[in-house]
Amino acid sequence: MSLTTDNARKEIIELHNGIMQSARRSVHDAIKIGEIISEQKKLLQHGEFLPWINTLPFSRQTSDNYQKLFWHS
Repeated sequence: MSLTTDNARKEIIELHNGIMQSARRSVHDAIKIGEIISEQKKLLQHGEFLPWINTLPFSRQTSDNYQKLFWHS
């Protein structure tokens, strides 16, 4: 596939913009996960939080990282 210089520039910009949009969405989603986890931690009784975290598809460390993102956002 041979692109003119102008078309190549346009395609690069379009692809870059898509990557940036995906990155912003990923950060937004990670912060939202941290918010939800933090809310659940407040709602659950002592001893219920860690078992609940273990039902999620990621580690406790990842859960902590999501919460930190939320706290620092």
